[in-house]
Amino acid sequence: MTLLNTKHVCTLSSLALAAVVSACAGGSGLSGAGENVVVSGPYRGIADCTFGKIRMAQAAGLKQSVVPNEQKVLLTLESGSTQHWEMTFTPAGATATNVAISGSLSAGPYPADKALQTARSCAAR
Repeated sequence: MTLLNTKHVCTLSSLALAAVVSACAGGSGLSGAGENVVVSGPYRGIADCTFGKIRMAQAAGLKQSVVPNEQKVLLTLESGSTQHWEMTFTPAGATATNVAISGSLSAGPYPADKALQTARSCAAR
C-alpha cells in the first residue's frame, strides 16, 4: 500500500469511528434497538392511556413528561440508575400518533416490546 492509500484508509476509518461515536453520544443515551409505529388516535390520549396501563402493571420507575411546545409526550422506564426504554408520542397528522421507542426491547421490569403492544392496545380501544 502506498503512503497516499494508507492516508486515505486512515481518514475513512477515522470518519467511520467518528460517525459511530457521534451516533452513540446523541439521542437519549440508550443503547439497543428502536421501533417506530403509527397508530390511530390523538397523541395525548394514546400517551395517557399507555402510561395508565403500564403504571397499573409496573408502578415503580415509570415517568411521564409532557413537552407541549413540541407536541410531545415522553414515557421513560427506569430502575435505579438504569434507563430501560423511552417512548415518544407525537402527532402524525390530525388523527394519528407516531410512537417511537428506544432502548432494550426485551429487558427490564416491563419490556419495551410489551410497552409498544400496550400503546397499540390503547389505539385499538
